[in-house]
Amino acid sequence: MLFEVIGTAKQLTSDQAIKKYWGGEIESIPHPKHRYGCDTLPLGWAEISHEEFAKSNFFHYTPLALAWSRTTIGDARMFFMPKDGGFAMIGDYLGGKVSVFKFGCQHDSTEENVGNCLTKYTCKKCGLVDTVDSSD
Repeated sequence: MLFEVIGTAKQLTSDQAIKKYWGGEIESIPHPKHRYGCDTLPLGWAEISHEEFAKSNFFHYTPLALAWSRTTIGDARMFFMPKDGGFAMIGDYLGGKVSVFKFGCQHDSTEENVGNCLTKYTCKKCGLVDTVDSSD
């Protein structure tokens, strides 16, 4: 995987991304047809529709980092987003098609009111805590 941080904030390093999204080292597996090495897919990898992608947080937040990864289903351009998720695109040049995928935890959060207009969300799967102030 070729990893590139966006900007100077360095909020996510390559080692952090690998630990969080792959659960450890990225393993290499042979391509089923061409036999060259491919990276395993990150946890939570699932294809999504173009409509779901258009309505995702991809268009509301700036990615923390980008990566390129050779997978058994094609060369993926990966976008690591804030709040523990990410998106990937794989282009089929000859077929003229782009497939979109999401990866990372698909949060199942509990909600707790911790103050006036202040709500704390905690993911039951990965433990991510997000606090939202809904006041004006």
